[in-house]
Amino acid sequence: MALGKLTEYKKIADPSNRNDPLNSPSKRGNLIIKLSSSIGATNYFMQVNDVVYYREDPDLDANILISCKNEFNNIVPKGAKFKAFKTGERFHVGYISLNPSTKELKFISALEDEDSVVKNGLTYEHVGEYQSKTIYARLDRAAITKLHSGSHLSDRVFQAYETSMRKRVIPSGSTGSDGIKYDHKEWVIKLTISIAQHIGTYNEISPMATVLTEGNNIYLNFNQLTKRH
Repeated sequence: MALGKLTEYKKIADPSNRNDPLNSPSKRGNLIIKLSSSIGATNYFMQVNDVVYYREDPDLDANILISCKNEFNNIVPKGAKFKAFKTGERFHVGYISLNPSTKELKFISALEDEDSVVKNGLTYEHVGEYQSKTIYARLDRAAITKLHSGSHLSDRVFQAYETSMRKRVIPSGSTGSDGIKYDHKEWVIKLTISIAQHIGTYNEISPMATVLTEGNNIYLNFNQLTKRH
């Protein structure tokens, strides 16, 4: 799902500007209420104490954006402007880049300078880490659409799969989050029920990967479909 433009979000905090009306006690109270919908957003704001944007739409992939310029604990991806959170989610859902001209927001991979690699003629994107392994992934639309169960999937559904794939690797026991998941000895792309409903599809199948492991790298080619467990 597209995130839209920054102009569609409302700035609800700007601690760096002491004269900003957003720093008044009443506005601060509103900020606390908005952030309380996400434990991750609350904790991150306390860490970086920086600008916050909010959008009243829980169906978005991310409706809370917090500037990441003051983040020092992790490697912030090149070009990242915000760390993104979602109402009801415990952890962040990815980093966001901002097009300065169009104000378009877009998820970016964990490490921009290692964003893509070519392996056996296929291009993979870096999507995160799992048990000290570096994970690269790709979604093979052509292979999936040739499957009987994938022939009806729309471009909107594939876009949702790609967005979730690029976010991060989520814990196997995680519920209510989308991303890449190692579950029942299979690598799958998981959507949430709310995302599936928003794009008009049933959340009964997931892309499943053919796996190639080389040293500390794992390459996931999502070219199959499997029933959700």
